[in-house]
Amino acid sequence: FSYLRLPLKVIFSLILVSAQSKTNAQISAQMKALNAAKNIHIEYDKSSNYSKLFMLSDEFANEQSKKNGLSSLTFGMMYGFNGTELTFTPDVFVLTFWARGKNTKFAEAHQWMSSVVVETLDLGEARYAHKNGDEREFLNFAVTRENLSKIAQGKDVSFSLGNYQFKFTADQLKQFADFLKISNMAEH
Repeated sequence: FSYLRLPLKVIFSLILVSAQSKTNAQISAQMKALNAAKNIHIEYDKSSNYSKLFMLSDEFANEQSKKNGLSSLTFGMMYGFNGTELTFTPDVFVLTFWARGKNTKFAEAHQWMSSVVVETLDLGEARYAHKNGDEREFLNFAVTRENLSKIAQGKDVSFSLGNYQFKFTADQLKQFADFLKISNMAEH
């Protein structure tokens, strides 16, 4: 008899976990409550039945870009899911930096390293993209929730992309933190 109870408990737990979700409407409401709707968005494409939660950050300060020979640098992040309900807390996000300049800066070196308090995070090599004749370079990373959380909790977070140094602003760190809250099933 006791061996029958365990599977029922497991089945009941699975039903509870699968019944939890966060709808696109709840995500939108949470974005507004966090005052994050300027940079964080949810889109649904009915034809593909696919939702995309994404963040478009403000550009880095002009002096940071110019110091590194760029006319601009910004980044965005996204997580996509089927349907109109987020059914689990994602552990990995796609984060893309895009740089604009007259010359390519990241073709040869595109490692992302970030300094958070006393820890240096090696966030890996970018999947690099650049088209001839286009002034933009794209550096795509798969970043874990754990590492993104460390960055978001930092107060003075500097980082390097390839051979160039940058620093996240307080607003950008808040955007990371808001994105993590919005994509977390436990936070409504």
